[in-house]
Amino acid sequence: MKILKGLLYFILILAVAYLLACAFAPAEKVIERSETINAPLDKVYSQVANFERWEAWDPWYGRDTSQVREMMGTPGEPGYGYSWKSDNDDVGSGTMKFTEYEGQEKLTYELYFEGMGESSGYFLLEEMSETTKVTWAYISKLPFFQRFLNYMMDGFLGPDFEKGLANLKKLVENSTDEELGIAPIGPEVSENMVHGVNYAMVKEEIAIDAGMQDWFSKAYGAIYSYCEEMGKAPLGPPCGFYYTWDMENNKTTAAAAVPLTKVEYEEGETVSLEGLGDATLRENHIMYNMVGSYSDTGFGAAHNALEKWCNDNGKTMVGPAMEEYVKGPGDQVAPEEYVTNIYYFFE
Repeated sequence: MKILKGLLYFILILAVAYLLACAFAPAEKVIERSETINAPLDKVYSQVANFERWEAWDPWYGRDTSQVREMMGTPGEPGYGYSWKSDNDDVGSGTMKFTEYEGQEKLTYELYFEGMGESSGYFLLEEMSETTKVTWAYISKLPFFQRFLNYMMDGFLGPDFEKGLANLKKLVENSTDEELGIAPIGPEVSENMVHGVNYAMVKEEIAIDAGMQDWFSKAYGAIYSYCEEMGKAPLGPPCGFYYTWDMENNKTTAAAAVPLTKVEYEEGETVSLEGLGDATLRENHIMYNMVGSYSDTGFGAAHNALEKWCNDNGKTMVGPAMEEYVKGPGDQVAPEEYVTNIYYFFE
């Protein structure tokens, strides 16, 4: 009888200890590890943001290279991720997907482990001179009766994060762009005459999506480097040319360009665009001054109004539509203060 009572007391003590551990355990635990990589931010980002590249550095793939991984979603968009399935208990099964992109500086993800429920985390990338600091974080949120696990979560995941970041560092620092699967931004910078002006430009068919701004940014970087190497001074604001605009297939043939010859226009006359207001009409083009963010729906309305004016007035468009970025991200102003001149040229 004494043995039975002793056993009951022991079980009661364990139960109380378990409940106390859950009561005092943190409801949320953040596990973070960081690594500094001797490479520019965009090179590191290309390996973190692309799940197709994870097998080369993540700490779990090597534990079971026969695991099945299936991709989902579109790279660069919320919901992009993969699912995995493994017979190895140390790997298990689950899904991981990015839920939010804040430039190339922060990637937020959701993680689901079979049997553990959903959790979340993030990657922070901070460029410092010629290096990039990468922080990998996991946020453990557990129900009351599992909270005691938060005491051990750092010990569970911390070493894996350290190994993964060390693998990432070794991979990026010792691989060429080609080995890392980093594609060039497009064609080589070339010089072309457009609407009577000589431009240094990068031209390519690209997707009509949130990645357009990043493509233009990289293209302008290549163009300005070209101008510096060739000893040519840009003689006006950067421009964007749109040769085609295919919404059905979500593609556009576009060019990022910088003028190499001086552009001067006569004063012109004022005409009215339906639903927008005044535009400037000159001998071979009509121009509308747009103020606002590049994501503003007013851009689409402006293009539609300019095209309608040309059609209504019997004007046949010649060459690509042009956006001249008079004031933009490089001017350190808020997006709502961006100034863009939109041109439609005609015969």
